[in-house]
Amino acid sequence: MKPVEFVSPLELVCARRLQYEAGNGSQPRASADLSGGRRIDVRQLRGTLNRATQVDFPQVRCAMTSERGYVRSEMEAMMLAWLGALPAPVFNPAHPSGWAGAECHPFDWALRAQAAGFLTSAHRCGYRGLEFPSIQGRHTTSHIIFGRRSFPALPREMEQAAVRLAESSGVPLLGITLAWQEDGQVLFVGATPLPDLRTGGDAFLDALAADFIRS
Repeated sequence: MKPVEFVSPLELVCARRLQYEAGNGSQPRASADLSGGRRIDVRQLRGTLNRATQVDFPQVRCAMTSERGYVRSEMEAMMLAWLGALPAPVFNPAHPSGWAGAECHPFDWALRAQAAGFLTSAHRCGYRGLEFPSIQGRHTTSHIIFGRRSFPALPREMEQAAVRLAESSGVPLLGITLAWQEDGQVLFVGATPLPDLRTGGDAFLDALAADFIRS
């Protein structure tokens, strides 16, 4: 395999030159000249593990106070476009709700989980604001859903529900948390496009590496 490049979101934001070009019907072109002489050209990439988190834009501090909202919006648009130019495979594609993949409101995750086949606790919104189910006293486990598999492995029916959830949310590398009840029921607690990759263990890392090798 070719060497792996680690590029932080702040390095991209503060790149000496950040280029993005898009034509009618053509594949967008994007590159970045980073500090230290490194240059990233997306046309030379074989795949990306996208773990980018949104950061403050230092450029905003140089703008007039009345213009800072506009500058931030333009920088956000540029970053989303640049990340969107990354060639497949990308785990996970940037989304307007999150640079590392679509990030949903907890209520939205719960609705998607129900549609996928999971049981969920009651979620309420009243005069006191949003009320989320308590998981205190319950045994919880975290899993990574990738390549239509779960790491650590879940029972088949539950794994299929988790795959449906990942597909419906457009997040090919999804982290989920489940609560295991004493009565045998398993409840969906939450999901994230930015799971702790250590959760999946060596089996997940092997599957991720194999996917990049095939590309």
